[in-house]
Amino acid sequence: MGFARGKGVSVADLQIVEEGDKRYVSAVVRETGQPTLDVLADLLPDLIAAISFTKSMRWNSPISYSRPLRWLVALFGEAIVPFSYAGLHAGRATRGLRPYGSPLLEIADADSYLTLLSDNSIVLSTAERQERIMTQSAELALLLDGTLPYDPGLLNEVTNLVEYPTAFIGRFEQRFLDLPVEILVAVMRKHQRYFPVYKNERELLPNFIAVRNEDDNISIRSFTATSRSSAPALPMVNFSTKTTKINRCQASYLNSTQLMFRKLGLVPCSTKSTGWSKSRLHSPP
Repeated sequence: MGFARGKGVSVADLQIVEEGDKRYVSAVVRETGQPTLDVLADLLPDLIAAISFTKSMRWNSPISYSRPLRWLVALFGEAIVPFSYAGLHAGRATRGLRPYGSPLLEIADADSYLTLLSDNSIVLSTAERQERIMTQSAELALLLDGTLPYDPGLLNEVTNLVEYPTAFIGRFEQRFLDLPVEILVAVMRKHQRYFPVYKNERELLPNFIAVRNEDDNISIRSFTATSRSSAPALPMVNFSTKTTKINRCQASYLNSTQLMFRKLGLVPCSTKSTGWSKSRLHSPP
């Protein structure tokens, strides 16, 4: 009785089902289906909310996301799925590449979405973008008689920063090769998202491979702009490596139990480097 009541059927509607040598009481329950658009409208907000990020932020909404949400596209065939999220209403319009002025792109129906993006130089497939970056970067490294070590972390990051990847060669001044290789690589990878080009296993070339978010129809002006953007970072690193040496003579009498951290001070530098050396090491009072 309780089983039938819980399923919303009468006892007369219950059926006996045999599976192997066991018999079970079953009930057939039929529910009226809902229109697909209504089902999707209920599910999609929760689907977006379930996407997790390592770092999320909030803008003009209590809802957090990895980047600002500018628009939503949700289509079922030719129909717009009617739902809202983070103050935005779903529609059929998306945007093209920024170098072209982010033109408004109207999507006629769901089936034409991929074709529309392709016609406007947008590669939706992550795997395809990654493959383009790897292939183009390797070809450019060969032109420099250099090698490009496989860097999956940087590759994944760059892949998700562009929609139409186009790799190109950049360069920096030869004098910066006097810096430790590890520092140069760290600056290029972390701050610029560039791929360093190696002369051999331990030496770098004064070049890098960068990836711009535009196709070959855009002029090479990006090369000049990107080369300029990398220029300030390396002199800063060069200055830092010359001026942050701790005066070993003054710090040598301090053992690990005497070290204290106080406000930033300056101590004379007796090493071969010129100027003053920044230090946070001070003797206890």
